[in-house]
Amino acid sequence: MSCYFLGRLGKWSWLTRYFKIEKSSIEAHKLKLDRFGLWPSFFCWLPIIGDPLAVYYGFMRSSILTFSLFMGFGKFLRYIFILYIVDL
Repeated sequence: MSCYFLGRLGKWSWLTRYFKIEKSSIEAHKLKLDRFGLWPSFFCWLPIIGDPLAVYYGFMRSSILTFSLFMGFGKFLRYIFILYIVDL
C-alpha cells in the first residue's frame, strides 16, 4: 500500500519534465492497462512488477478500496500456497 500512496503523490507534469515521457505515450499506456481494469493489481505480490503496478494504480487515482481488495486477495492466495507447500 505504501507504493500505492507514493503513486498518489505523483503529478503528470513530473513525468514529462523529469522523465522526458511524452503525454501521448503516457495516455497510450494508460489505455492499455485500463483495458484490464484492476485485475493486474492482483499480481502486486510479484517481486519485480508488483511495486510498479501499485505505483501506477496510485498515480492513476484508482479506487483505494477495490485496489486493496484485489491486491489483498492476491497476497492471501500467495500465503495459502506457501503454507500448502511448507505443510507437505
